[in-house]
Amino acid sequence: MYCSESVRNPHRARPTTTAIRTLMLMAAWLATPSASQAVRVYTNDFEGAVGPEWSHANVDATPIGTRRFLGQFCNDTVRLTLRNLPAHAQVTLSFDLYVIQSWDGDQVVDPVSGGTVGPDPWQVALGNGEVLLRTTFSNVDGPPYYYPQSYPGWFPGTSHQYGTGATERNTLGYTFTYATGGTRPADSIYHLTFDVAHADSTCTFEFSASGLQGIGDESWGLDNVCVEILDEQALYAEDFEGGAGPEWSHPVTDVTPIGARRFLGQFANDTVVLTLGALPPHDRLRLSFDLFVIQSWDGDGLPDPWGDIYGPDIWSVGLQNGPVFLSTTFDNHHMAFHRDYHQQAYPGSYRSGGYTPQTGATETNTLGYTFNYPEAGVSASDAVYHLSFDFTHSASTCALAFSASGLQGIGDESWGLDNVVVRLDGAGERPEGTCFLTISSSDGGTVTVPGEGQFQCTAGATLSIKATPASSSYEFVRWTGTAVDFGKVVDSSAASTQVHVDGDYTLRAEFRRLSPRVHLTAYAPSPANGAQGVVSRTLRWSAGQTAARHNVYLGPNASLGSATLIGRRTTADCLIPYALVPGTMYYWRVDEVEADGVTIHEGEVWSFTAGAPAMQVLTVSSYGQGSVVTPGEGQFQIPQGTVLSIEAAPADSAVQFRAWTGSAVSQGKVL
Repeated sequence: MYCSESVRNPHRARPTTTAIRTLMLMAAWLATPSASQAVRVYTNDFEGAVGPEWSHANVDATPIGTRRFLGQFCNDTVRLTLRNLPAHAQVTLSFDLYVIQSWDGDQVVDPVSGGTVGPDPWQVALGNGEVLLRTTFSNVDGPPYYYPQSYPGWFPGTSHQYGTGATERNTLGYTFTYATGGTRPADSIYHLTFDVAHADSTCTFEFSASGLQGIGDESWGLDNVCVEILDEQALYAEDFEGGAGPEWSHPVTDVTPIGARRFLGQFANDTVVLTLGALPPHDRLRLSFDLFVIQSWDGDGLPDPWGDIYGPDIWSVGLQNGPVFLSTTFDNHHMAFHRDYHQQAYPGSYRSGGYTPQTGATETNTLGYTFNYPEAGVSASDAVYHLSFDFTHSASTCALAFSASGLQGIGDESWGLDNVVVRLDGAGERPEGTCFLTISSSDGGTVTVPGEGQFQCTAGATLSIKATPASSSYEFVRWTGTAVDFGKVVDSSAASTQVHVDGDYTLRAEFRRLSPRVHLTAYAPSPANGAQGVVSRTLRWSAGQTAARHNVYLGPNASLGSATLIGRRTTADCLIPYALVPGTMYYWRVDEVEADGVTIHEGEVWSFTAGAPAMQVLTVSSYGQGSVVTPGEGQFQIPQGTVLSIEAAPADSAVQFRAWTGSAVSQGKVL
């Protein structure tokens, strides 16, 4: 392992994005560039999907700020596995570690009880066992408890004050009630970064803890995980998070509504040129990037049901004043009504396509852009395409042109670029008439025929492929990748099938873990974990298989004990005995009690945020000699779900009440 300062001192200052870009541009413009660039290969802030690259997919949201993160975890080992990495010599891992509630740091003597508490070790390591950091953290920071921690040093061997090196303290909203000292805020965030010598195509990181007392007492989570590689063949790499440099003819950037991803754009009917100079000797280059197709692109321009024609919306990329790599159309009319009279040329070329909208996109409707479509209303409308081109080139300067035509303007139809990489390409060495098929798999299984990795095939060959689960706990789901997107796999839902290889394609076998056959704890909560805007006061769940009774706890934080017990139930539901406060986050847990009354299976802590209940109109009236005295007569605005007392009184003793009538009676709402 390369023991750089960043490994031994993970919170050291790093160059800013601007500084990194300045160095990159000096290399590209003032001298022969070194074929070595930092390329981001993975990032996740867990605001969306977790992904099969993680061994544990559970996410939570912080009480303050509602920051979604991977966790909570206790004495767990959580793995991140990245496959099919480009050629590289170094990997950089960075992330935010959430240290939640009463971590005790190093082993110390409790000043009140006289007993020993801690240590609470946490570590991150490579999959081969090489430890990048093993340390302890402490959140115990008030009288009479002041517990030290090892971080920013290693454990054992160093001792520092609680919270040393934290980038944030007590900002997430977690609290803990100490035996002496009352309830206090208890959370910390540490931003950690590690540079590691690494060259394999697969990289696994393991995050783990030991000695913790359980979620609700001591737990942890991960956020803003980023992995970069030092690509030895990359001449240029830019993700635009720090803006765009002078190598671009149009150095304007924007940020997506969802995810705040900064990209080059937005553009409409523009030609945007990237110019790289002082290139080293070469005979081929490879260009790759993400294309953002934003809002109401019309594709090939077919007539709609009203006889109108919009489009074609053409997008192209190639060498400036040279060969065009691709000229095609894209269409974002994915809604059911519009799909019938819309098509795009991609993944083919313009005038030779005929594919349904958003075919071949790596992401659809994830960026947060919308458009108000006729007959369909406001709908999500964006797509991301990952494009890659190998091309012959030997000059010392390279100018790449990206352009569009036929668009109706920003706010209606626009585009942008992200994650642009230009690298030296060895594709010129491949034998004529051959193609590459890159095969990989998710966690839970492998591709056993023909195996995994990059395979050189004769163009036009048909190969047998077979995916095999790792154990009986997993099952094959489907094949994904560009080979599927382009219709080259005979049956993408069959574990054993064939693929036709007439170009360079990727192929990935997706597996999933089978649900446990026996649930001893409560599961499938309603409202769902993390639900927003909840108005119903009824909690429901699926009961554990051996449960005879259910103890239900509800409170304002994840520390749920006897004081928060709201019911002992024999059915899998429970009415909350008090009104919910809109905007407040509630935590709840169901412990399953077996028939012996002794065996208890403690459940997972779930959460939801209360919303304002919907209002209903109750119209109250009377007929004959009498009136409704409670709540009175007329129209009343009442929160949905409210149980209301009603009382009718005759005008005098000669009159008697007969019955309630109306839709409330016919629908069974009157007790």
